[in-house]
Amino acid sequence: MRETDFAQVVEEMVAEELSLRLEPFKKLLQRLDEARSVVQPRKGPGRPPRAEIEKLEAILTGGRIARGAKRAPAAAARPARASRSLKPGDVVKYRQGRGTFDAFVIRSEPGGDVVVERISDGKRVKRPAAKLV
Repeated sequence: MRETDFAQVVEEMVAEELSLRLEPFKKLLQRLDEARSVVQPRKGPGRPPRAEIEKLEAILTGGRIARGAKRAPAAAARPARASRSLKPGDVVKYRQGRGTFDAFVIRSEPGGDVVVERISDGKRVKRPAAKLV
């Protein structure tokens, strides 16, 4: 009579039962695995960039928007300062992060962007006209 390895038989039965029970959740597990692979390890504390959040939402919701319709960008909600009225040499203030900076207009670009140079340190930055005060 042949001797049976009961540990191996039980292991096979458990694996078979587990795959049967998890079959309905296979798509969800695949989407979670994709979302996990998209997330970059964080270098420090803080909120992830908006693009990363949108990628995760698209993966986890299957491409559908999770919470209602997408809102219009905040810059479109308020009237933008006309970039053609800004001439090189004009002094403006612009918002970035939590601060407001004084700057000189270097040039206005098509599409409403303005290149300005900070008065405090001479750094040149490109900002949307809507961010100019």
